[in-house]
Amino acid sequence: MPASRRSFVRRLLAVLVGLVLALVAGEIVMRMLASRAGRPHDSTKERAELERLAQGESQYHPTFRGALPALSEGQQYGASGPEAQALRMLHPFTGWETAPGNEITARLVGADGSAPRDARDFRIVLTGGSVAAIFARLGSQRLVERLAADPRLAGRRIEVLGYGRTGFKQPQQLMMVAWLTALGVVPEVVLNLDGHNEVTVGAENAGRGTHPFYPSIPHWAALALVGGLDRDVIRTAGRALEVRERVTARAQLALRMGLYRTAIGAAWSRRRLAPLQREQGRLYEQFFQALDRSATSGVLRGPPFDADPQRVLTQTVAGWEESSRLLQELCASRGVLYVHALQPALYDPAGKTPTEREIASARVIDEWRRGVVQGYPLLRAAGQRRLDAGEHFVDASDVFVGVEGDVYVDSCHFEERGNEILAERLAAEILRVLP
Repeated sequence: MPASRRSFVRRLLAVLVGLVLALVAGEIVMRMLASRAGRPHDSTKERAELERLAQGESQYHPTFRGALPALSEGQQYGASGPEAQALRMLHPFTGWETAPGNEITARLVGADGSAPRDARDFRIVLTGGSVAAIFARLGSQRLVERLAADPRLAGRRIEVLGYGRTGFKQPQQLMMVAWLTALGVVPEVVLNLDGHNEVTVGAENAGRGTHPFYPSIPHWAALALVGGLDRDVIRTAGRALEVRERVTARAQLALRMGLYRTAIGAAWSRRRLAPLQREQGRLYEQFFQALDRSATSGVLRGPPFDADPQRVLTQTVAGWEESSRLLQELCASRGVLYVHALQPALYDPAGKTPTEREIASARVIDEWRRGVVQGYPLLRAAGQRRLDAGEHFVDASDVFVGVEGDVYVDSCHFEERGNEILAERLAAEILRVLP
């Protein structure tokens, strides 16, 4: 090898070695600074956040999933392949439905309109919002395992039917079970996991001029107005969709490169995503301003209501309580066991003491934070009234109290460990009241 080439190779190797040493030193410094700030690098958490963004999630709830019918939420329900691109579609009774949800119903109800029951089946219809939808994917296996260990269910085919839908709140759960009942679907248990959306989404609705009992306006508005949207609404929703796709693409690239494994890589990916996430938040508000100006937005308002924030909370909790009473009566008329659980929420003062990382990941609008802080005590009091009236109500809002470390991934959703802890509590409650 000529001397000049050997010299070039040596210089190149020196540069590469220097680059590697610089990266290692930078990684050490980054980890030390993060630890000193009380936020040590956690590759599992970083990966979970990237996976959430890669599926179209965002800190800005609900990330315009309702802004255009073309936005997908199929992966929320554990679908894969074509099912993962399922569209939210308008439903005449429940507000909206998804293709995976329709497929579950189609499996239960035959083409002849009958919904036959098999004595070996032990079916649990799980209703609620996105927490219930995620629980069906991450917590139902633990729930089934605990139930299957009980001698009363020996030989039964236990199945959790996921009817939780992102953004659902009462009376949508009531409408969903009524719809299934009308189709002839009679499960053994209806498990209603809710509470958070009633006091947060209901308050957000009211803040935007829509009756708090109406379906979540961020999810339902464009579905209800398809064909009547003005150009500003369409433009804003279209831009939001473009930004969402860019966030998704960058998060997917960061996952493929494994950037979450190092503090430097994680910081770099966060830095690239942050401006787009801020843009999502700006467009989110702009979308609703455009809806307010839309000539067709009147259909979103509903009947008159008192917009005082405290009155809105009182009203939404009363509606939650009454809807649960009606669900109890509907289930009792069909011999179905009804179990109602109040879900945990990060900002609940009586819940788990949040970690710094949990707080950092739980940025929400004022209506949401106030709804939980002021509304959860009202929900617990209403739940106690339902319990005194004979309803199988379980206050699971304290299920994470005493649990160390991070559980929540945002203000109301939690990771797999949290879903399994919740599954233990719900299984115990079902078994306690099971005939």
